[in-house]
Amino acid sequence: GPNNLHYGFDNKIWGVTGYSAFEGTVGGKEHKFSSGIYKFQPDGSSLEYISNTTNNTWGLGFNEEGLVFASTANRNPAVFSAVPNRFYRSIRGQVSGQSGTPRLHMISNTSRIYPIMEDVRQVDQHGHYTAGSGFHIYTARNFPESYWNRRAFVAEPTGHLLGEFILEPNGSDYYAHNAWNMLASRDEWFSPIQTKTGPDGTLWMIDWYNLVIQHNPFPEGWERGEGNAYVTDLRDQNHARIYRIIYKDGEDKYQKFDLGDATPSEWVQALNHENMFWRLTAQRLLVERGELDVLPQLFEQVRNQEIDELGLNPGALHAIWTLDGLGVLDGSHEQALQVAYRALHHPASSVRRAALMVIPRNQQSLDKILAAGILPVPEVPGDMDYTVPTSLMMTSNPQVRLAAILAVAEMPQDERAGRAIAELIIHPQNVNDQWIRDASTAAAAQNEQSFLTHILKKQIPQNADSTYQANIRTVMERVSRHYALGSDPSSSIAEFLYNLEEANPVMGLGFLTGVSDGWPEDEIPSFTEDERNLLNRLRLNLPESYYESLDTLSEKWGSSEIFGSRE
Repeated sequence: GPNNLHYGFDNKIWGVTGYSAFEGTVGGKEHKFSSGIYKFQPDGSSLEYISNTTNNTWGLGFNEEGLVFASTANRNPAVFSAVPNRFYRSIRGQVSGQSGTPRLHMISNTSRIYPIMEDVRQVDQHGHYTAGSGFHIYTARNFPESYWNRRAFVAEPTGHLLGEFILEPNGSDYYAHNAWNMLASRDEWFSPIQTKTGPDGTLWMIDWYNLVIQHNPFPEGWERGEGNAYVTDLRDQNHARIYRIIYKDGEDKYQKFDLGDATPSEWVQALNHENMFWRLTAQRLLVERGELDVLPQLFEQVRNQEIDELGLNPGALHAIWTLDGLGVLDGSHEQALQVAYRALHHPASSVRRAALMVIPRNQQSLDKILAAGILPVPEVPGDMDYTVPTSLMMTSNPQVRLAAILAVAEMPQDERAGRAIAELIIHPQNVNDQWIRDASTAAAAQNEQSFLTHILKKQIPQNADSTYQANIRTVMERVSRHYALGSDPSSSIAEFLYNLEEANPVMGLGFLTGVSDGWPEDEIPSFTEDERNLLNRLRLNLPESYYESLDTLSEKWGSSEIFGSRE
């Protein structure tokens, strides 16, 4: 069933599910998925399955930038969701149904738990998270600064503890250091299951207060009850506890705050509150109200260039998402759209990322992205054309770069976009970063002709190791397979093939492998006499490592000697 529902930055309801899965129709569209993260419109008109997890998923949390984290029950207490499943499904030959979309990997250094009592009742995953639930990041300012937007809490009721994790960026991914416990107990009934940063800036925790947590294995001779769990009087379904965890030097910092009788103008001001609870509440109230009289104030918030100790501007960030929720960033309100475009240059990376996520998916927005210096576009106005190191041309923030790539993947095809992705992905820091690599694959597939034309002219770094070579080849194979399954690959395949003679072997072999694998059995291209003459010399001029893919392609085309004699 649905677990851990949240109002998200994008004004949708987010949740997680486990093995119980979901199968049904939402907004006229059929859905079927198991363990993972999803979101839906508050009115129930649409639903999107965002990311797959590995097992029962009971924890979900957002940091103050709107990044999405989760926890699973078994040996995976911390995951990070970066690239929604829809981008994988946009690649032809990549996905069939739910398969092909990755399961989120564990970002913590260990899944071990650290109880303070000797006898811990666990039926599996002994000594590790096995009933991990809740994933919550501290998002207020009452606690010491080391907690702000950085410390996450995951409950483990079987271990009678509340685990603590320190989050650190790791490229476009995250790393979670298992910092043992926020608190633990020797009481066998103590069973934490969830924490939240409260309206007062303290940490609130639910204690299920139960002796028997898990339902399996089933003891011989016992009666089966609801959910296939064995029946025992030690399952208490009537009592629980709520704890409020305070920082002793921060207790007096809280001042009573209430938006119930506030004006819309005061709601806008609350977008700057130091506690994310109040910021998201104010954002939701403004969106639910649905009136546009607050637009001038929201514009002012977005234009504010200040950043705090963490490099954030919460008011500008939530104002952008409020504008999106009010429906004025779809191109229908020119002033609002220009405010969002200017936010592509905001000093707070989270604001730039949000702007990339909310602007319309059209040519005007693509032009703004390519002009913003976020992606490597080695051109300047006029006749000049130059290339500088890709690392200097790109924004230094990986989350902004990732958001820009994902935006390009949903924009109209453009020669400059394909070239930009080719320039970007050749760089080791990008191709060796899983989420940048996967996003770039989707963006390259959207601009397949341009991307393949430019990437096949690139040379890989001289010091490229086996990991780099494997990753760049994977990108080439996926994009080339997508290209081969497209509407008209026959019109350009000859030029791509005879240009392989000049291509780097890693890139060239990746291209040929993808094309030969994806090319439809019934699609036989026709070539001019000049093209046939050029193709006929390929076997002679290409390394032997290409031969297997050449043979596969020639068999699909019904012409065994099209690339030259096999003898």
